[in-house]
Amino acid sequence: MTMPAHLSPNLIGDRVDGQTGSNMSGSSGWLTVPRYPVGNQGSAYRPRHDEDRGFRSGWQDRPGGRGGGSATGHQVTAVTRQQGDVTDADVVAELAAGHDAAINAAADLTSGTFFADAARALVDGLPRAGVRRLVSVGLASVLDTASGTPLMDGPGYPQEYRGFYLSHAAGTEVLRASAFDWVVVSPAGDFDHEATGTGSYRTAPADAASRIARADFALALLDEIDTPKHHRVHLGVEEG
Repeated sequence: MTMPAHLSPNLIGDRVDGQTGSNMSGSSGWLTVPRYPVGNQGSAYRPRHDEDRGFRSGWQDRPGGRGGGSATGHQVTAVTRQQGDVTDADVVAELAAGHDAAINAAADLTSGTFFADAARALVDGLPRAGVRRLVSVGLASVLDTASGTPLMDGPGYPQEYRGFYLSHAAGTEVLRASAFDWVVVSPAGDFDHEATGTGSYRTAPADAASRIARADFALALLDEIDTPKHHRVHLGVEEG
């Protein structure tokens, strides 16, 4: 059985290039969006396999379009584990300096405290760097259904990864306790790994049958930076 959807940095790469990323074996990267617009061409994500870490990372310039950070005129900085530890607030503050917003897509499947540790470092380090907004990739398992019950507590939902679900939830609770401007975005259910994307999405409560293309999920992340509509909530998105 596969683990319910979670996200590595290759998400934006899938959006730009339509390539399928690899599974993560450890902590991944987090992305920062500088305040310097670059017009019609900027930094868009392009996957590059990193043999040491088992995830994909890397940025290159490419023409703007609907498919990446350059589409909105941003210059984007990618930070991988080799470049900085997202659980270290001083490192976060140093690397995020000069940026307006951050996307956190980092995960560590081996640590039960990683998401809480990262959240504490981000809400400490980002404001010190002058960053005003955090968009964090979440997990559908801990998103509430229409009845108000977390998806993970529904009948028949896989429980072998419950520790991972609760670790994600602990990170969100750290964000809730802060005064920072954040939003957690996750699929309402899971990714449609075969879909190329429609260029649209809608918000939705958790539903195990819900699907969204990775490309459209990436669009939701970018929209919450360019035109923030949701604040201090866990938001589910699906095709629509």
